[in-house]
Amino acid sequence: MNAKKLLALFMSLVLLLGALSVPALAADGGETAAPEATGAPAEDAQAAIQEKYAQIEARLDAAGKKYDGSAVVATVNGREVTWTLCYYLIAGLTSQFINYTMAIPDFTTDVGDGTTLQDALRETLEARMKYYTVPLTEAEARGLTETVDAEVEKQWQNVAEQYGGVDALMEAIESAYLDEPTYRALLSSNAAFNAIMENSYGLNGEKLSDEDVLAWANDNNYLRCKHILFLTENADGTNMTDEEKAEIRKEAEAALKELRALESDREALLTRFDELMADADDPGMTTFPDGYTFTSGQMVQEFEDGTRALGDYGLSDIVESSYGCHIILRLPLDPEGKTLSQDSGTGDYMTLRADAANELFNAMLLDWIDTAEVEWQGEFGTMDYNELFAASETDAAPGDGFNENVQKDAAFYRTLGRILPYLLIAVVIAIIVTVLTRKKDAKKPEAPAEETGAEPAAGEAPAEAEKSEPETAEPAAEEAPAEAETETKKEEDE
Repeated sequence: MNAKKLLALFMSLVLLLGALSVPALAADGGETAAPEATGAPAEDAQAAIQEKYAQIEARLDAAGKKYDGSAVVATVNGREVTWTLCYYLIAGLTSQFINYTMAIPDFTTDVGDGTTLQDALRETLEARMKYYTVPLTEAEARGLTETVDAEVEKQWQNVAEQYGGVDALMEAIESAYLDEPTYRALLSSNAAFNAIMENSYGLNGEKLSDEDVLAWANDNNYLRCKHILFLTENADGTNMTDEEKAEIRKEAEAALKELRALESDREALLTRFDELMADADDPGMTTFPDGYTFTSGQMVQEFEDGTRALGDYGLSDIVESSYGCHIILRLPLDPEGKTLSQDSGTGDYMTLRADAANELFNAMLLDWIDTAEVEWQGEFGTMDYNELFAASETDAAPGDGFNENVQKDAAFYRTLGRILPYLLIAVVIAIIVTVLTRKKDAKKPEAPAEETGAEPAAGEAPAEAEKSEPETAEPAAEEAPAEAETETKKEEDE
């Protein structure tokens, strides 16, 4: 398992790691282009939109140059944050709104309870600054600086090779409002996470004892079981008739009766259970021949309840779910057993040991973020973002270059713009609360419904992935270099 997988829970707070996305605008007619339904000639509408975005991009560029890039804007636990990093994060957040609304947002917008969009952005900005600086401080305290530096140099060389040389790489970095020292610092954060993970737990949890793994699993309500499934669904997904279901249940009852007769002989019970399981209807047992290891909410409730009611090696009665009839055999937890969590890099299912290391590392990370102190310098902590992005006197008026139909499109986007900030900030707040309270289901892997009869809980959202920031239509004109071999993209944002 790659250690980068271990950051998945917190990737909602990151703009970079999988790839450094330029805060670029969808000026090339992506999903934000004017709808054809307005009747405006496509060429005129496209030209007007490009003109609009050119004006906005000029304001973004000008804002980034208002301060010297090396100016210290804040410290996080004493570590300096420069204007270059700060503005990279500000511009990235702001561009998310621009791609929806065709305008730099009004940061005085009230997003509820007297909180302005500016307040919410600054809170998010502080969380991101902590994320990029705290691991570097921790790695230094553990004596891991040489390890981090070596990994950064390796990644730098890899990315430069991908871009065809350092000159091309530098061009990409600068187009993303970054410079080489800041980009290297971002690479260092990623390398520091890996180094700390290995130092603390081992990349796959090798430094955790079996007792530690099992204690963590029990504290987090993990279960392990095998089951024999008698499907009551047809191949096309429709339900069988009541008569067909009754016949299926009779088959299940006959198998259960046979197994009950073997309960006094554990070896015989396990052997016969495996034989019946091999002939049953759950293809997921091909992937999990040693049983499913799962926690609350990852299986349908009837299946979870039926398993939880048993002791080790206990045999259930017939358990009915939307899939059919199950006979469940609960098993002791195995530190090396596969869970339903998947490595984001390889797609392989992780062991319980690796899963425990993942979550323990995430908890440690979130504690660092929660307790880190941000101290703003000078005016940066009270900066007015409307003033930062204020148009110059030479900027064209908002409607310049738009014909009547394009103006209608702009009105549509302005309406959208009044609504989306509220929706987006709701996402921000939800993600921050979820992450900082370490809600386990912020990243909860699910057993693939098509693969296993012990289906995931109905109605669960896909793993957040993780998820967080609405995906913007960013056919970016330019892209900052992707971090070499980084597999932790989680989809960012608050």
